[in-house]
Amino acid sequence: MKTFPRHLHPSLLTMSFLTALLCGCAAGKPSENASGNGKFPVERTVTGERRDAARHLADAYISGLNEALRSGEFAPLEKVLPKKLVSPKAKEIFNAMKTGLARFGKLENCTYYGMLDCTLFNDFLWKFRFVKETGDPRMPQQVYEVLYRVRVIHPDKEPMIASADFLFR
Repeated sequence: MKTFPRHLHPSLLTMSFLTALLCGCAAGKPSENASGNGKFPVERTVTGERRDAARHLADAYISGLNEALRSGEFAPLEKVLPKKLVSPKAKEIFNAMKTGLARFGKLENCTYYGMLDCTLFNDFLWKFRFVKETGDPRMPQQVYEVLYRVRVIHPDKEPMIASADFLFR
């Protein structure tokens, strides 16, 4: 087997070549769609009242979810779920989620973390903090922090929740 000097390792050479190739690709002429010809407008970012309405919708959803997780009842979440998502399966899914989250302990708090503006939609992030008693005097509690994302799209003037999920590491 042929050995390469350390500074000329094949994977390093490959990464260097790909980096140079990709840097050259970015220097090309902008596509027609990026120029704002109406098919794909340049200013697609949601701002102002539309973004505020999206945040309000996400806040209401999280408030219902938070209350439902604390009480263990589906009713607070059912009030804020989009009508299309309320079905007999929704309660089963909530109960499965509640059971799965029980391994993290008791929900201590939920705080707003921020928003990712992804042009055609907004991702609103919350941090859920769970505390679990261990019974060990050296480490009496374990803390678990998990991000929760609510994705809001803007198909028309009214925002709509497209998805919502925990982001586990």
